[in-house]
Amino acid sequence: MIYKRYGQNNYCMNEISINKAASPRAGTGVMIFYGIGRAAEAIKSRVFETFLFFYYVQVLEVPGSAAGTAVGIALIFDALTDPVIGSYSDRFSSKWGRRHPFMLLSVAPLTISFLLLMIPPDGLSVTGLSVWLCVFAVLVRGSLTLFHVPYLSLAPELVTDYDQRTTLVIARNIMLIIGSATAFFVGFTWFFSSTPEFENGQLNADAYPPYAVCMAILMVICILLCVFGTSRHIPYLAQPKTTKVFNLFSIFDDLKDALRNKSFLSIFVGMLFYFVYSGMHSTMNLHIGTYFWELSAVEFNLYALTVAAGAFSGLPVAHFAMSRFDKKPAYLILIATSVFFISAPVILRLIEWFPDNNHPLFLYLYFTMTFAGLTAGMAAGTASASMVMDTTDEQELSSGQRQEGVFFGAVSFSGKAASALGHVLAGFVIDWIRFPLGSDVRPGSVSEDIIWELGFYYGPMVALLPLVTIYMVNKGYSISRKRHAEILAEIRK
Repeated sequence: MIYKRYGQNNYCMNEISINKAASPRAGTGVMIFYGIGRAAEAIKSRVFETFLFFYYVQVLEVPGSAAGTAVGIALIFDALTDPVIGSYSDRFSSKWGRRHPFMLLSVAPLTISFLLLMIPPDGLSVTGLSVWLCVFAVLVRGSLTLFHVPYLSLAPELVTDYDQRTTLVIARNIMLIIGSATAFFVGFTWFFSSTPEFENGQLNADAYPPYAVCMAILMVICILLCVFGTSRHIPYLAQPKTTKVFNLFSIFDDLKDALRNKSFLSIFVGMLFYFVYSGMHSTMNLHIGTYFWELSAVEFNLYALTVAAGAFSGLPVAHFAMSRFDKKPAYLILIATSVFFISAPVILRLIEWFPDNNHPLFLYLYFTMTFAGLTAGMAAGTASASMVMDTTDEQELSSGQRQEGVFFGAVSFSGKAASALGHVLAGFVIDWIRFPLGSDVRPGSVSEDIIWELGFYYGPMVALLPLVTIYMVNKGYSISRKRHAEILAEIRK
């Protein structure tokens, strides 16, 4: 293998020699270790999406628009760094491969910034808290990008088979579910459980610091297990094929090349609209659960178990659907089903066709529809991730370059930029409807008009956005099982 060196750990490669025949198959053990890495990101996401906004707005009394804007700025910064890290890792070469050094490097800054974010100093003003939230949310997201984008880019290098990629994504999503459910369940069981002073433990400011320490420890463990558990495959992973030296301007060329791929472009644009929908839902979710549905701590745990059970059920559904149908039609049906069942309870309550919160059928119907929505949603997410992997092969055929980092960085950019808008909009909704702030605002004390408006923006308003996603993917994605087999055959010639 011959290199020309352009600075430390930055190489231009003239010749590549990879013994693919000697590459060990990614068996169950490697898939598990790889999947565990997804749990780290899932823990952070659950903390951010469920607790962070509620903590700063409802407990620390930062205005919703200020908190939403701060979180949105952090997401935009995160989105901008994703293609940078993806493009750089595509070109990076070391004895630890292209991806693993970045994944390991993320541990220290992620731990420190996460703890500082969740444990702000006493005595800060509202402005000070807003700035603190923005700065350390940026640092947390930036630190995790060092892990997450190379981690996603590693998947299509570990597995090239059309159907085995779905299996790898399923393994990854199993750990996503476990990580997300752990963050939720541990929170409401041990840290945010009811006390004499706080019937709704999520309103207790003293519970957040120890919860943050627990989550930080779990994230570090997951990252280290993933890095070292997959390290034996490093000698067999793809090496940089580009003769271009990395610079910031090259990112724009890489993105332009990626977006010329029509299948990838359809997913990229479709995800923009879907993640605005998802971002608003995740930001307002704890407000909805606490004040719209008036769930107790025990019921929140039941909700978490329902979400986890639905997500787990989505994995065999994804496997069944994509083993019998092409990924595109499976995805379209699943995403439409998910949005329907997630939105239906709120919409039906707004038109008074859903049982009251004290009705004996309420929890049964709410959890059943949530289960169905999460089952379809997880299956759809599995399909979309596998579809993106297939576009990287199509790109290699057309350009001769392996650009997993750029593709997954761009998808991550799409999701995070759109989620940022969702967070900002959710914050402004809280201010727009004049939702009362403070830990003394208990369920049942908020006016019915405000509760109705909260449900209106959470339910029917945002449910229209995924329709654009369905339209874009249906129109632009063209890789079928047959076409993917043809692509691989051409690449191997």
